[in-house]
Amino acid sequence: MTSRPSGNASPVASSTGAARNTSGLQLWLPFALLILSLIALLSYTVVLDRQDDLRNAETASLNNARILQVRLEATLNRIDAILLSVARQIPAAALSGAATTENHPEITALLKDQLHGFSEVSGLWIVDAAGKLRYGDAMQGKQSLVLTDRSYFQEHLQHPHPHLYISGVIDGKIVQRQVIVFSRGMYDANSRFLGIVMISIALENLQQQFREINVGQRGSIAVRRSDNLEMVVRWPHIPALVNTPLPATDPIAIQILAGNQVFNSRHNAQADGEQRVFGVVSLRNFPFYVAVALHEEEILASWRKRSLLLCIVVLLVAAVAVILSRGIGQSKRRERQALIHLRRHQQRTQLLASAFESCGEAILLVNSDGLIEEINQSCIHLTGLDEEDWLQQPWQQFFSPEKQEAFPAISEMEQVWRTECLCKRHHHDSFPVLLTVARVMVEHLNTTYLVVNFIDISERRRAEQLKSDFVSVVSHELRTPLTSICGSLALVNRNTVGQVPDEFREVLLIAEKNSLRLKELINDLLDIEKLESGKMRLHLQPLSATQVVRLALESISSYAAAHQIRCEVRGDAQDVYVVADPVRIQQVLANLLSNAVKFSAPGSSVELEIQPSEREVRFTVIDHGTGIAQSFRNKVFLKFAQAEHPSTRRYGGTGLGLSITKELVERMGGSIGFYDTPGQGASFWFSLERIHENTSATSAEHPALFP
Repeated sequence: MTSRPSGNASPVASSTGAARNTSGLQLWLPFALLILSLIALLSYTVVLDRQDDLRNAETASLNNARILQVRLEATLNRIDAILLSVARQIPAAALSGAATTENHPEITALLKDQLHGFSEVSGLWIVDAAGKLRYGDAMQGKQSLVLTDRSYFQEHLQHPHPHLYISGVIDGKIVQRQVIVFSRGMYDANSRFLGIVMISIALENLQQQFREINVGQRGSIAVRRSDNLEMVVRWPHIPALVNTPLPATDPIAIQILAGNQVFNSRHNAQADGEQRVFGVVSLRNFPFYVAVALHEEEILASWRKRSLLLCIVVLLVAAVAVILSRGIGQSKRRERQALIHLRRHQQRTQLLASAFESCGEAILLVNSDGLIEEINQSCIHLTGLDEEDWLQQPWQQFFSPEKQEAFPAISEMEQVWRTECLCKRHHHDSFPVLLTVARVMVEHLNTTYLVVNFIDISERRRAEQLKSDFVSVVSHELRTPLTSICGSLALVNRNTVGQVPDEFREVLLIAEKNSLRLKELINDLLDIEKLESGKMRLHLQPLSATQVVRLALESISSYAAAHQIRCEVRGDAQDVYVVADPVRIQQVLANLLSNAVKFSAPGSSVELEIQPSEREVRFTVIDHGTGIAQSFRNKVFLKFAQAEHPSTRRYGGTGLGLSITKELVERMGGSIGFYDTPGQGASFWFSLERIHENTSATSAEHPALFP
């Protein structure tokens, strides 16, 4: 008899449990999908952003290597020309054993004339067939030097045919420094060896050129031989690496031995084993290659900060989603809306990623007359203009400023000058580019060249517009339901709709607190979007400074009391009026006062000082906290900037308040700033225009702000 009821109850219990499990699964599944999608989207965006930074670093290192290649080839070509010229002009009699001193003035003048304006070279000398130093541009105390043991002398002695010999790095007997020697043999009409003519370059002269290239704090620049892979010179200098060859397994060695002339590589450097991005360019007519390396840690420093910010945003969104899912019965509708927003976000992010996925950088070499001498293939790809359309044309005719301004002259241009302008295409229309102009002084030619770089920023501008539209739409769509949530939670926590059980009270208070923080963030985002897009309209009018301050202190009083802070007013503001927007000036004062309260110790005070002058009124909010860290002072008014401070971590914040405050003050025609003493507090001030008479019409429209 008892088995029948037991058998009937079991299916009912199983059905009820299954229904609960299904309901719980339906409630949590959309949130789980939302969180996983955010993590996937974050991972995808971070990976693409990292790849973009590395690709930009590869392009920068290769461009710098090309610049050094051009300089080094120009130096070596001139050295070879000097050696050939001197070898032809020195008479055989001047190198014979019976040569007199009559030849010295003429030959010495010839050598000095050849080196005029050639600061990279340490000296030019002539050695006879016996290895004795005969002539040079600086011979004092060196007449007795014998160089028969030197590799460059033995090379020409043992191989008597005209050729250029380049030594490894040696300790120079003549200049007493580490040098590279370039030499050519001298022969008479019967091919009899007469001696050598040689030029030395000190390593420090090459390193001086490297310092002009920006490779960061941990980057490096090196010149190696391409025939035996030995190190010639490196900056920063590591003496132990000089004349040391690369291992055959090194990625750069593999590429060089395979005959590749221009390439990038990313691997651990031989010098210190740290990961770097290399740009390598081989010289066309000499056995050298230039390697410019950027440290991967410095390349990705900015990427790490952006990734950390994205992670924090995703974690905040995930936490809010979990909290709301526990306390709101109508979660299914909000889940569907969240998924729709997520899909839109994914589509927009993919569109932005596609816009930045491919980019090209074009380079022009412009002479001192402003005419284009050389271009690269990216110029043709970006504009569709042929090479003949570019060469020997004024470079400025291809670009037009977007604003009413003209490009500066070469003599007036800064070392590096950047601007955004329009670039012409082959079918007579134009597109926006980021133009970078670097002025380069070629000392031995005593002339100036311009290196002009430009990249197409059409996609970037479209992406910026899409991002702004996205923030605006999402913020507006979230604010309405979030306001309803905040209000509902406030009613529940205040027992308006009934007594809240103790086991739910803590959860509901947490939900209300976090929903208010999210609402504050959305309001700040909306203000930033309005300010940046120019949609915020201000209603400037005369306002009583006394009433403005009174309303501000009333609005902050409960917040200050909760933190045990006294708010005081200093200064006389009777019959003082300023020109401002009545709503926005309250927002400015609320931001400054709440910040001062947040960073003050309990029991201390915050002062609001009013200082009227003939033309303006200055409002100063003074706290007695810890002050502003030296490293954070230049970031105070930046968006999303927050100092590392215990109060920041305790009370949170969006990092947008001071940025919005600065924009509002400047839109109202005022100025803003701060000063502080470390450990004694900070003072934020802003000033607005003062008026000395008040109109009755304005007073009637805003009676609350006028006595």
